[in-house]
Amino acid sequence: MESELDVPLKNLLCLGNEMNLAKEYLPFMDEGRMVKEIRRATKVGYALMDVPLISKRECYYYGVGYNLLHEYGSIPLVSKTIHSDPVFLKKLGIEVPASSKHVKLDYKYYVFNITPLGPNKCYVKIVLNVDYKVNFVPKSI
Repeated sequence: MESELDVPLKNLLCLGNEMNLAKEYLPFMDEGRMVKEIRRATKVGYALMDVPLISKRECYYYGVGYNLLHEYGSIPLVSKTIHSDPVFLKKLGIEVPASSKHVKLDYKYYVFNITPLGPNKCYVKIVLNVDYKVNFVPKSI
């Protein structure tokens, strides 16, 4: 997915940083919160989504932002789910509840690349590989 948005770069970066406000601007988001701040642009977050026609989905994810404006003219925000990686969770000192009433979705990567086009305009490209754990939908979709 890609689009030009009439939004300043700082506003988009703030949205990505304020995980607890995600439900205000992302459709189907029930809850978003920061679990742990590793560094200024590296965080672990939790998201709970209420997507129509299927039960709620949740995930714990590791996200990193890279300031590559001088090298490539953009800022990629990259994340992946980590709740199925006990070694990485242990390294970060994070415990994920073993049982939950929600299905845990998995994604190998979620890249949100932001390229400023001017003071109040950005080009955004989103590339992702998500398994929503919906058996009746082919994985190729």
